[in-house]
Amino acid sequence: MKRLLLVPLLLAALALAGPASARTVEIRLGDTVDVAGTKLLCLAAESSGVKGIGCYEANAKGFIPGTYGAALGEDGRVSVHKIDAKGTPQRIFRKLASRGGRYLKLGVGDVFYLKGTRVACELANVRDVPAAYRGIKVGCYIGTTTGFKPLSYGIAVSDKYAGVFRMNKDGKGSTDVFERRQP
Repeated sequence: MKRLLLVPLLLAALALAGPASARTVEIRLGDTVDVAGTKLLCLAAESSGVKGIGCYEANAKGFIPGTYGAALGEDGRVSVHKIDAKGTPQRIFRKLASRGGRYLKLGVGDVFYLKGTRVACELANVRDVPAAYRGIKVGCYIGTTTGFKPLSYGIAVSDKYAGVFRMNKDGKGSTDVFERRQP
């Protein structure tokens, strides 16, 4: 059963709660975004010729084994990964449609987008939702000049879950496609 995903709530939370900071940052391939107050890291990378952003839980040793992360490519491709015992992402879900860069620390209210693409991510602290979804989230999507690209996929990652959502034909609401709870 598909449930409404919280990306619209993430955006509403940004508007209602007021951002702690309000920056929009252009990132480049190889850049890492550290989400303040969480264990979340987002990486700008290219895989098989497709640029995108992936968000995962990490510590000083790397990705945290047993957790989940998600990635969104500029072509609309989405995937969810489970981090194995060695700290390596293993793809467990995929829907079709490099390190060495800058290290950026961003916080709630900030937005970052991948240069040369329509892939954008927003950082929100969601409060007025069921407890399983509260807290700081990264929501990434394919953007247009008027909002979300209709019928496109996006990702949401927090310290509580990682998942994929799909925008409706108007680009306003969304439904869950795939979700996993963090351990």
